Amino acid sequence: MQIFVYEFICGGGMWALGDELPAGSLLEEGRSMLQALVRDLAAIDGVRVCVTRDARLTHLVHDLPPEVQVETIGHRESERTVIAKCARTAQATILIAPEFYGLLAERCGWVTTAGGCLWSPPIEFVQAASSKSETVWRLRTRHVAVPDGMLWLPGNEWPPRDAPAEPLVLKPDDGCGSQEVRGIFRREDWPREPPREPTRIEQFIPGRTASIALLTGPQGVLFPLPACYQHLTSDGTFRYVGGSLPLEESLQNRAQRLATSALQAMPATCGYVGVDFILGDAADGSKDFVIEINPRLTTSYVGLRKLCRGNLAEAMIHVCRGEEVSLWFDEGPIEFAADGQLPRDRSVTS
Repeated sequence: MQIFVYEFICGGGMWALGDELPAGSLLEEGRSMLQALVRDLAAIDGVRVCVTRDARLTHLVHDLPPEVQVETIGHRESERTVIAKCARTAQATILIAPEFYGLLAERCGWVTTAGGCLWSPPIEFVQAASSKSETVWRLRTRHVAVPDGMLWLPGNEWPPRDAPAEPLVLKPDDGCGSQEVRGIFRREDWPREPPREPTRIEQFIPGRTASIALLTGPQGVLFPLPACYQHLTSDGTFRYVGGSLPLEESLQNRAQRLATSALQAMPATCGYVGVDFILGDAADGSKDFVIEINPRLTTSYVGLRKLCRGNLAEAMIHVCRGEEVSLWFDEGPIEFAADGQLPRDRSVTS
């Protein structure tokens, strides 16, 4: 069986945003996810792996197992052609790309149009999760707790007089991670210039920030993985700097219930999905809120695979096929950086 893995930053997606060379933390995070997933897939008997590579990343091939097939993307016009070819010849495709500007949804469309089979979230799920406002609407209709807020559109009054009272959080409606997120804790914190894109304005929720990943498959199969605390900067940008676990059992149970309810409110999906949430101070979970849903593999995979006593990618394959799976994880404690790497493993992606 051949599996095609596409990671946007390393795999040629940056050509779509211009001629800027992939570099910095985004490259480090993308490469960490790609390496981890590909190494786990390549270790499975009977599995062959194909990836794409940005032609400017000449050393990327040395970071991957030698048996991995690498297709090179050298300019914007060739990306769709190469992705379609790889997806067509593989039995399954796993896409890892940011949600903003419709980048992930667009590539989902390329794969399915080419006749490929996605073992990552399909376009319907990606489009719903990529819009913060649509996600909130879907979850609220199923009585899943989400922050109160509103969608602001360019051209409307700024700051909006009907916005909820501070403290608030501003975030692009189709943003990815902490991109352009800003806390508004008093009236003076509002930016003078309005955003250029649709923006979600929502209530700031106090509590412990956390996330949980789930393996998803046919007929609503959900396999939750250990939840992690999220460590964010305290400067009002909420930039993600790493995570830690374990959560105590009661919090883990609350995380699983909240995430399961959230995904049941969304379109059917497949593969690795993340849910970000806030754990409030009520022991019964009544002050827990879902913040967003990530329709893709996240850097948490890199940390979780190190605690997993089996092959996490192999478990994902079984779940995508609708098969039962059992996994055990070491309890930790463990902390990891924003790219999922443990401190002692930082040299792996250097």
